[in-house]
Amino acid sequence: MNFLNRALDLIDEGVIIVNKEGMIKVYNHVAQDIFGLSLHSGRTHKGGQIKDGDIVILVDNLLGGDDGGLQPADLNLIGIPSSGVKTGDAIVAIGAKGEKLGSGKAKWIDMNGPVQSGLILKKKIKGVELEGRIDFVKRCLTIKVGDDRFDYDYLWCAGHMVILDKDSLEIKFYQSKGYTARAEELKNILYGCSYAGKGKDLKPVKIINRHISNLHTSSFIINELLEVAKGKQAQVTSMESSLNGIPVRCSIYPIEENKEIQGAMLKILDITELSELRSISMEGGSDHSDRDYSELKQIQDKAFRSIICESSVMHETIRMAKLTSETNSTILLQGESGTGKGLFAEAIHQASARRKNSFVYVNCASIPENLLESELFGHEKGSFTGAFYQKIGKFEIADKGTIFLDEIGDVPFSLQAKLLHVLQSKCFSRVGGINDIKIDVRVIAASNKNLRKLMEAGNFREDLFYRLNVFPISIPPLRERKQDIYYLMKSMLPVLCDKCHKNIEHISEEFTEAMYHYDWPGNVRELENILERAITLSQGRTLFKTSLPDYIFHTDKIKPAQGDKENLVEILHLSSMKEILSEAEKSAILKALEVCGGKKKEAYQLLGIGKTNFFNKYKEIEKVRNNEP
Repeated sequence: MNFLNRALDLIDEGVIIVNKEGMIKVYNHVAQDIFGLSLHSGRTHKGGQIKDGDIVILVDNLLGGDDGGLQPADLNLIGIPSSGVKTGDAIVAIGAKGEKLGSGKAKWIDMNGPVQSGLILKKKIKGVELEGRIDFVKRCLTIKVGDDRFDYDYLWCAGHMVILDKDSLEIKFYQSKGYTARAEELKNILYGCSYAGKGKDLKPVKIINRHISNLHTSSFIINELLEVAKGKQAQVTSMESSLNGIPVRCSIYPIEENKEIQGAMLKILDITELSELRSISMEGGSDHSDRDYSELKQIQDKAFRSIICESSVMHETIRMAKLTSETNSTILLQGESGTGKGLFAEAIHQASARRKNSFVYVNCASIPENLLESELFGHEKGSFTGAFYQKIGKFEIADKGTIFLDEIGDVPFSLQAKLLHVLQSKCFSRVGGINDIKIDVRVIAASNKNLRKLMEAGNFREDLFYRLNVFPISIPPLRERKQDIYYLMKSMLPVLCDKCHKNIEHISEEFTEAMYHYDWPGNVRELENILERAITLSQGRTLFKTSLPDYIFHTDKIKPAQGDKENLVEILHLSSMKEILSEAEKSAILKALEVCGGKKKEAYQLLGIGKTNFFNKYKEIEKVRNNEP
């Protein structure tokens, strides 16, 4: 494994590998850099804790967002009265830990009010100029201590803080990427939790053999990684998402040994693109409503970028989903298996005001009926046989965020009443518990079953159906959005080529047409599987229909182009694998010559085969054409 670790450190993408239990076995240097777990660069400070009298400069563009749940009353800790400050405000504050109320200084603005370009606060202590600043246009939090400057770029929201020693005013702590994984959110630090040191000579964060959930908050990507590690088919390829608040492009692959799944690998590319974010400054004459609309549109476009869309029906579906993201309404996503309900759920979350809080994925069909209640709502120690400890449920984890209940139609009837109670009252009790737990959570449910028919058959509660059906969104099957097929294939091609170690550069017209005429009962998931198979079987740099499975053509809906009908019938009626392969080679060579205008050198280079091999096969084709023995 040491050799593997060294090899993975040489590539320019982040790589995380977990075993079946979700324990981290590989976490390469690039991944550590992306998530701020490599603290051997930048300014050095020792580990420690905040002490009474220490100076605090705090900058937070969304109070209660990505700061550990900081509340207005927590500002009292640094001598700042909380009167007038609300959760969700942007705030800049300078104070001292444990000092009397009123001794600190703060400025804040209501983020639901008119948009402002920035917020700044300055204060001089013992002759040293201190400054906190929020630049809403550049998405940057800045703290200055004399000539020292500490910037923190953010995408959605973030909390930033610098702590100075009360006597020397030396830097004791400054915030940096990776604070979620290190449990160094602002609230934790202000309440005296220990923080790690930074600098070249300091001990790195322990990563290997920790559970992935200890370093990364629950999300669709992390949950998919854990499911694939247990044997689920991988579905995440080149998906744009957010991990620990950092925008990334992800792919997940199973790790096999002796034909058994032993774990899974998450490959990550940082797509923060700060230069793009900094380019969103408006023209000087733009009014606030223009800026509001523009920034909202940018957030939504980024959130839905991973959903490939060219067809009008899909454009309308995304438009409806974007509208729902602006509200807290319960959403019911309906669609066949493989249509991308999980993608839509996370996109809605990432486009919403809850985007910096947890997105918790629950597949209700994959959890045994007798364990589902405990999984959703948690349980108290001793509440049933085997309950040796208290368990926090998924709803509690999703507090202030979004919970995605996939396959909601599989929730047993006996549990539906409790689920309805949560939706109505926003509170519940753990299994074996007596105290109500209040939560603020947005529910997105999904099903590939017709819930109305289940309700009419008496298998789904009517009151729960109407509570879930506040804002239904129907995701169209692939056969109703065939304009998207080519663009989906182009999007998947680089990732699948990388996975299959192939270099496919082109998709032929005949291949695309065959894919277009197929009915796609398995939707986008099936499209990806067939494309991967075709790439694996392809011998050149272009995909032809000969690499497709036979059943693609065995459908009433297949309508080959007139010039291809004869070849298609020929292939379908061959009697041996040898004949099939021979015909496939012939079709590939003739197609390559057609594409290359008859130039044989370009044709065999395009096919990726040797010159001698190409000409031998070409001579055989010519013999058949000329009826030579």
